[in-house]
Amino acid sequence: ARGAGDMADNQQDLGLPGEEQEAYDELERFKRVWRNEKCAPVLLPHEKDLLEKVRQYVREQEEFLEEEAEKHQRIDATKALMLNMLRMDVERCNYLVRSYLRTRLLKIQKLYQSLLTDDQRYNLMSREEQRFCRSYADLVGKHFHSCVLDRLPENLRGMANEEMIAQPPLDDHVFVSVLEDIPDPVHIESEAVEMKKDETFVIRFRHIEQLVTDQKIQLV
Repeated sequence: ARGAGDMADNQQDLGLPGEEQEAYDELERFKRVWRNEKCAPVLLPHEKDLLEKVRQYVREQEEFLEEEAEKHQRIDATKALMLNMLRMDVERCNYLVRSYLRTRLLKIQKLYQSLLTDDQRYNLMSREEQRFCRSYADLVGKHFHSCVLDRLPENLRGMANEEMIAQPPLDDHVFVSVLEDIPDPVHIESEAVEMKKDETFVIRFRHIEQLVTDQKIQLV
């Protein structure tokens, strides 16, 4: 897909200020973060700083486009084409941001109980996501009580049974592409698997969760 590289190229062609290579690197990294979040069966750490950098970059490009539209009522065909390409790239980046946040909210709705009972996974969420998770759990609890539990005998009304809590599906298999040589082998039961750059594996997520978090491998 086009996006980070094209936006940086368009920026340079238009003579825009800024550090094109830094913007390119941040957008490429965010694309990896987005892809990992889409493919991972569990919630990954919220990339707050990177997300804010991408949003800031997009805001700057949107401001530039507005300024160009106000300054030039009539522009030559070449520059008009470059502006349209930049505008499309901005929309692609906005799509990635929205998709990233939407994917995380859907996972929170699915796994809210385990997120609220596991401090380590709870801290993977941003503060806004934590508030959403608590509010969502409260709404679901009230709805479940009014529709189901209040109609049952008191001894059957409990919701604290651990078996009722949806656990993160860490044993789901995922496809991974290795981004760099992994110095330590990944231990899978009695087998030690060595991972080298550009190799591809199908593996249970629990065995490579930390490597995904560290962005040493890419989910595909």
